[in-house]
Amino acid sequence: MSSANLDIKEELSAKLNYQLHYEMGDILRILCQIKVKMNSNEKRDIDKIITALVRNQDLFEVTLSSKMPDYEEEVQGWLHMMDFKDHPAGPNEDPGSRPGTGSETHRSRHFSTSNEILRVATSRRLSAKSTIADHHAIDGLSHFFSSSGDLGETVEVITRPRQTEGLSHWLMDRIQNHFFVDIFHLEQHCSTPLQAVFMACVKANGFDVRFGLSEKKLVDFAAAVEERYHHRNPYHNRLHAAAVVADINFYLRRVRLNFDDGSLFVGLVAAAGHDIAHPGVSNGFLIATKSNLAITYSDDTVLERMHIAELYRILSHDAYDVFSHMSTPERAEARKIIIGMILATDLARHFQRISVLKTKKFAVSEEAQGLELSLLMETMLMLADLGHTAKPFDYHQSWAERISEEFFRQGETEEHNNLPMSPLCDRNQANLPRSQVTFLTLVATPLFETAGQVFAIDDYDAVISELRNNISVWKERIESTDGTIVETISTTSSRNKLPKQNV
Repeated sequence: MSSANLDIKEELSAKLNYQLHYEMGDILRILCQIKVKMNSNEKRDIDKIITALVRNQDLFEVTLSSKMPDYEEEVQGWLHMMDFKDHPAGPNEDPGSRPGTGSETHRSRHFSTSNEILRVATSRRLSAKSTIADHHAIDGLSHFFSSSGDLGETVEVITRPRQTEGLSHWLMDRIQNHFFVDIFHLEQHCSTPLQAVFMACVKANGFDVRFGLSEKKLVDFAAAVEERYHHRNPYHNRLHAAAVVADINFYLRRVRLNFDDGSLFVGLVAAAGHDIAHPGVSNGFLIATKSNLAITYSDDTVLERMHIAELYRILSHDAYDVFSHMSTPERAEARKIIIGMILATDLARHFQRISVLKTKKFAVSEEAQGLELSLLMETMLMLADLGHTAKPFDYHQSWAERISEEFFRQGETEEHNNLPMSPLCDRNQANLPRSQVTFLTLVATPLFETAGQVFAIDDYDAVISELRNNISVWKERIESTDGTIVETISTTSSRNKLPKQNV
């Protein structure tokens, strides 16, 4: 330490009666003391730990070893599309840090702080096959099913009162009693699926009454968010947003932790806006083409930072401010949580975030074992974002075909602009079963299994069962054709009548 630094330390100590503490120095000293009493093999293990620490390596960095040699091309393709980083996280994207972990906390009756340690509690899951007794809630949803606007050729307009009431009951029942909502079925009867699902979740939890929220403001907010999703995208559109809202409601209502109602509401808002204004191409594409978004966000988690900004542009308007009931400290906490949640959906850091989750299983102190609210909220949105992978196969397949189509369109754009075509983006070389086995095994399964080990979630066995079944079905399709099948999106399916690509 330089003499100038020593002078500063002494001055601080004298003025503030405060000693600067270097925790890493203590850790290294303890390790060296332990090492003296060890045999040669154990000393080598300790040296490995010390080397990692003094080189300032990211201890949550993930190195992938190939356990799927037969799928090497698909593995590399998904890693490319995920913009997977094999270098340590930057200072603004440390997966081990939690938003809002400063010393100042604000405790309120309705809202937890992002770094608050959560205790085990019963879940919010409603009793099995609960009935819908709130006729006001049903009436509030009915108008979503009676629009006479231009819904497209594939959408049936429902106008009769009994039909609209029946659909409202169906949606509320799916939200309350089942582990997924068939968004494609909903779309056939509803011109605004994101608004319908968001409001159904709000009403199922009683947030409109409990927080004194204006129904008009809630609907207007959901409408403003839904309008900013691009209909031309096969995958990253309002249907995906609606599905993610329904899924995060499922997980947060069933996790056995004692977080507050305000946090669940914040989770619904984050889920609604987590992919807002998505352009239908990857972060890697935006960076490679030096797009305005990449320039604005300095090539750093470009899409996710844009989604946050777009969501808060909407929330900044009084007419859409669904957090108006919160105090200033609560609003600040809500923003920290939402930022952390949406940044967590960047697949480039997917494995590192799983690594952070895994550390909870090995924690030796009660404090280290604690589950922070921010970790819960981020993990639940990650699960919801990949939610289709753990749904019945036909439903999952529709989403898999949609993301493939979005990749193909990116590939065609790359080809049109004389750019190298990204892996998984060549329509003529697509192999959907192999691609999905790779994605579900490499990306989805580690997340879902680790989350199930860290968090106790009611009805989670059904989720894991569907995920494993989907892997089995895709593998059967590969085996039945000796791996030579080339599958692309089925445009004849009623679930996949996609918007035309802009020319």
